[in-house]
Amino acid sequence: METLTSTSLNQEKPVSSGDTGISPAELYLKTFDELKKEIAASVTDARSTERNTLLLCGGIIAYISGHCGTQAIVVARYLPVVLAVFGAFRVSALMLSANPRAQYLKALEKDTFDGRKLPGWEEFFRNHYRRGVGASMIIFWTILVAGTAALPYFLAVSECKSH
Repeated sequence: METLTSTSLNQEKPVSSGDTGISPAELYLKTFDELKKEIAASVTDARSTERNTLLLCGGIIAYISGHCGTQAIVVARYLPVVLAVFGAFRVSALMLSANPRAQYLKALEKDTFDGRKLPGWEEFFRNHYRRGVGASMIIFWTILVAGTAALPYFLAVSECKSH
């Protein structure tokens, strides 16, 4: 069994890797592709969670603001903050789970492209884009959780004053 190096990744001739019949380069390429798909799925799921949580919280708030005085509405005031907190935890877990995959891909590219003028895509992308994405996610969830947490107080203060 051969130890994989950046030179063995660039060989034209496959190097056998045990009993699998697949070269280390092919195995790394397949691993790279699968990890990219997993990261993309995590990002898609995170964006869907953001959108759906915001829409659901907005819908509940709109409904509550149009109805006042019933016991069910008093309890429902707390539902948006619960949904926002769960959504924030879900997105945090998704993004944290993508980090080890991204670090592995970055290390794989660094090993493969070390010493070349053009780095691998992961390294290039990380250094040229997305610097504000993480901050915007944190700001989004902070505002949503804080806003929905303040909702019961504001609804209690203004409840049914027009009735």
